[in-house]
Formats: sequence, C-alpha cells, structure tokens
Amino acid sequence: MQAGASAAHFALTDYGTGYQGRCHPLIFFSSLYVMNFDTILEELISLLAAGGVKVRWEPLEESRGGLCRIGGASILFLDTHADPLQSAALCAQTLRRVVDISAIYLRPNVREFIEAAGCTDAEE
Repeated sequence: MQAGASAAHFALTDYGTGYQGRCHPLIFFSSLYVMNFDTILEELISLLAAGGVKVRWEPLEESRGGLCRIGGASILFLDTHADPLQSAALCAQTLRRVVDISAIYLRPNVREFIEAAGCTDAEE
C-alpha cells in the first residue's frame, strides 16, 4: 500500500477476464478490513436470484461467463474455475445492469464492492 493511503487496495488481474485494457478496475475499499469474497459472492448471487436471474456454474474454457437470455429467462453463467473475486466482480456488474441498487438495502461493504467492481455503464 502506498504511504499515507487509508484504503485497502485489491486489483483484479487479467486472468482471461476480458478486461484487457478496456476496463481493468482497481477496487478500493474505504476501510481496512479483509473482504471475504466468498461471503460477498453468496450475497450477490442471492440478490441476483431475487432480481429474477438464475446463476449457473459451468466449466467455461475461454469465456469468463456472462448474462444471457434463454427462453425468456435471464441466466448468468459463471466459470467453475474462476476465483471468488472474479466471480463476485461479474455478479456485481450483472446486478448493476438488472437491478436498481439504489432502491434496495445492501450491506455497506457489498454496496461498496458493487460500486467499485462495476465498469461504467457506457462500456457494457
């Protein structure tokens, strides 16, 4: 961490995540705590389910996953080989697209993660 910095910094590295220069977010958290990305991932999946999105875990070879519509159902595909941070970031970006997060209660660290993990809407 840089001298004088008051936030924990977590970088999403490009392990085939598709960011490749277009949007490679550096996630900043305002408090010095270790995020449990498994817990955040579980909460994001619950929020997606409440928003009508089914989540499927599949071994995806060259894709990091993504949202699609099949027969009128919204399905988010997540890679079984991705680490929890990558999966949580994809869930957060999807949640921002399908749910008005300003209208629902989110735990502060989950809201902060969603806001930090999302690319700008113009890039989606």
